[in-house]
Amino acid sequence: MRPNGDAIQVSGSTNVLIEENSIENTGEGVFCQHVRMPPTASRGCVVRDNVIRSLGANGRCVAPGVPDACCTGDRTGDGRFGVPGSSLCAPGQPLGPAIGMLSDGGAIADNVVNGHWFIGVGALVALADMPTSGITVSGNTLTSVDVGSGNGAISITTDGPAVRDVRVTENHVVGTDDSGVLLRIDGARGTIGDVTVADNTIVSSCRVEQSCASVFLDRIASAASFANIAIDRNDLAGGGRYGFWLEGTTVNVAARDNLVGPHAAGPFNFAAPATFAEYTRNSPVTVRQLDLLGRSGIGDGSRQSCSDCRSTDRCSGRGKGALAFRAAGIWKCRLRWLTGS
Repeated sequence: MRPNGDAIQVSGSTNVLIEENSIENTGEGVFCQHVRMPPTASRGCVVRDNVIRSLGANGRCVAPGVPDACCTGDRTGDGRFGVPGSSLCAPGQPLGPAIGMLSDGGAIADNVVNGHWFIGVGALVALADMPTSGITVSGNTLTSVDVGSGNGAISITTDGPAVRDVRVTENHVVGTDDSGVLLRIDGARGTIGDVTVADNTIVSSCRVEQSCASVFLDRIASAASFANIAIDRNDLAGGGRYGFWLEGTTVNVAARDNLVGPHAAGPFNFAAPATFAEYTRNSPVTVRQLDLLGRSGIGDGSRQSCSDCRSTDRCSGRGKGALAFRAAGIWKCRLRWLTGS
């Protein structure tokens, strides 16, 4: 265990495999990254089958002196300063990602993160100003993620250099203070493109933060572009804010076949000019939510079930449900618009 810094750090290396490690109570977990001086890219880093945990003061203690000499009892007390308990062990304090990757090609697969911070894929001006691309984040399980404001349990971020060709698939996120999957651009300007977010399960997102969603495209930079983002077949449930939140300039951002369960603030939110190019076959929405999609500037060709629409040329409420089709900037609910007859 290390109280600060990375447990494992690899910089400017090629085809490194980091697997089957157990890491507890470190400031950061595993990091593959570019080198600033001289500028050297990290390439082909693979981080898989690791367990990264951050435990409270008593989380490791099973008996007096076991497994650490500071253990004086069996997981009693909460370990906070000034609160009586039966352990003298200091609680762990995450300071950065459980797993971080700035690399030209790589994979973060089948890891377990419990109580630590997030899995992060990014590009930074301060780390050689190099782009990051060709990364797969797949099959990871993240529980009780304390990510800090402005992050997601799985975060794709840049403060300038391009980030592209990232696949986030088949991950399980259960309980996070902030977003489930976050794409964020800060600094002066930046672009994140060619990203797939598919077949993930995100339960109980946004337990603390308010500017938050299960899937969040977050613009902090004055010029932020999200291009070719596919959000497909995800299971989103029990969120404390929105299902989807879109900001910045969006080009070909699509959400299809997602199961969007109850979210406290609604299924989606937009900050102009952001919108979906397509919103198709997701969980049913109401006619008011269809109208919000329309006012955001959603693209023609979207097909979406509406729970309270009537089968009219222009979709209207107080009905028993209809399938809505977006054509010529209008939601149409009469069958002939769907069949072409």
